[in-house]
Amino acid sequence: MRRIKGVVKKSIATLLLFGMVFDFSGVFAGAYEQGTGDVNVPTGMTMVPAEYYIARSKNYSYVLVQAYAVTPVHGGTDNFHKCKTQIKNSQTSYDISDKYTLSESGPVVNVYLTEGNYNVSHFDLYFSGNSANYPANVRYYYNGR
Repeated sequence: MRRIKGVVKKSIATLLLFGMVFDFSGVFAGAYEQGTGDVNVPTGMTMVPAEYYIARSKNYSYVLVQAYAVTPVHGGTDNFHKCKTQIKNSQTSYDISDKYTLSESGPVVNVYLTEGNYNVSHFDLYFSGNSANYPANVRYYYNGR
């Protein structure tokens, strides 16, 4: 019995020492998500969620968003070229960025978080169309940096 207690004590001491020597608190710091998707946006330019709970590194004051394509939902002539995007806090659903207009096949855009929200670790990505009269489909890319 004494031998078992001694082994347990040594094991615990070794684990504590290992934990102090090798600080793993930063191993997962800076982890972020990126991806692509599609979302249908309604008439009225209403912001709708495209992605929920996207991890961001908190190393930057912005996230990256790009619109690959903006197309009509019901087919027909494709005169759609723009959409809008906005970032919301996953925990509170509050807006943490302004609305940004994205151009179809345009560059990746830095969507800056509003001051005081740089430490938000997860965000929701929202889109709307650029016309109050027509719904659209938006194909997008995001990067939580």
